[in-house]
Amino acid sequence: MLKKSLLLSSLLLISPVFLLSQEKYDEKKEVYFQEVFEFDTTKDIYSLSKKWFSDMFISGKAVIDYDDKNSGEIIGKGNSTYAVYNKKKFVCDIDLHFTISIETKKGKSRVTFTNIYTRGIEYPFYERTAGYWFGPLCKGCKQYLNDWHKTQIRTTIKNVCDQYQGYLKKERDDF
Repeated sequence: MLKKSLLLSSLLLISPVFLLSQEKYDEKKEVYFQEVFEFDTTKDIYSLSKKWFSDMFISGKAVIDYDDKNSGEIIGKGNSTYAVYNKKKFVCDIDLHFTISIETKKGKSRVTFTNIYTRGIEYPFYERTAGYWFGPLCKGCKQYLNDWHKTQIRTTIKNVCDQYQGYLKKERDDF
């Protein structure tokens, strides 16, 4: 009985990591994330996606670069901020930058995050691509710090995807 409860509790502690978005690698070995969503086909997924982008990324740093209603594709820049801690002591804020592509068709959308990189807000010269965090540990790097960034990137991407999915599934008046 004790073994079962230990196993269950360890799975509960580990499972949130598996619920986060998982990185993939393209032909150039660049890190990217991708999620596919299905929605009620009566909704105009393209228009809702474009409105979500506008509502989600209010910052002037976030902008739609490409928008084609015929192909159902929207591409833009997004950013989010997370904090870095060292032994529970705040170190600095990190900006996570990415390109987000939303492709829509027939009740589905595919959301892809590429060109992912981090930049220290207090240390703007401290810029790293996602490949830096998801690649082999560099000499002199701390594993816990590398793991922290990976978790923050995955969590941020998952949160953006969850907000996107929630926004498109939200009931709206037909005013």
